Amino acid sequence: LTTYGAHCSSAEGKMPITILSPIKPATTIAIDGSGSSQSVSGWMVALGAIGGSHTIEVANATSRPYISLTANIMEHFGASVEMVDCAGKLTIKITSRGYTPTSLTLSADWSGAAYFAVAYAIAQSGRAVAERYTLRATIGTSQADEAILDILHSVGAKIAIEEREVRFMPSERLRAFRYDASDTPDLIPTLAILALFCEGISRIGGVHRLANKESNRTEAIVENLLALGARVAIENDELVIEGVATLHPAPLRSHNDHRMVMAMAIVSLFMEHAPTIDCVACVAKSYPYFFEQLKG
Repeated sequence: LTTYGAHCSSAEGKMPITILSPIKPATTIAIDGSGSSQSVSGWMVALGAIGGSHTIEVANATSRPYISLTANIMEHFGASVEMVDCAGKLTIKITSRGYTPTSLTLSADWSGAAYFAVAYAIAQSGRAVAERYTLRATIGTSQADEAILDILHSVGAKIAIEEREVRFMPSERLRAFRYDASDTPDLIPTLAILALFCEGISRIGGVHRLANKESNRTEAIVENLLALGARVAIENDELVIEGVATLHPAPLRSHNDHRMVMAMAIVSLFMEHAPTIDCVACVAKSYPYFFEQLKG
């Protein structure tokens, strides 16, 4: 923000931040996108609001589906967004006269729905079999985390997909999987739980994306799964988890991370003696009614 004209102040680099003047961006803004797509999305939305023509050059872009989702939303509000990927650099050209009010329907959040999808798949593989479980959610979105349905298909879950719901039918034992989650890092805690209930050794790639979330999620996942008696390791950029028959209750640490709480809550459903999880109120960051819906 300071580089592009804003005057900002903060207390030793921490929140809150006071912004004393608007940004005055140059024709081209250069961003390193290796840490997160969120800073890229933030600049995109801001430049669309300012109006005019702007270019963002993103080196090492990650979570590209989220960048595409941002562009799609901006276009709903009247901006024009063109994205060109060349030689490892993502160039985003934004043209706008500011945003125009519009009406749009928001899709269900697949980052949240994924916890229930995994729970239903595990249940139907022999843990809590019912005639069917139904997840009501928007199908065919541009959200990256809707990939959970393809992953569950690949491990042997029996799923019937309709326009606004997914039905989970009884299946055989789920099988191990390998998945690169570099573009879907929010799925990794959920996939770690799925791996516990799959036969064989599963490998989840892209764990470097987890270091700077609400917690260091790689460390938090390993710590909690080891506490439950799971076999888990980090090899290069992969989380390696072996499916186990039995897990043992233990005090689990959320690290004040909403996704860690929700993942650990799902594994607790399938343990004879449930573990304890601390600081569960942090689910309010993204899913305030998670436990209410889980009870339902």
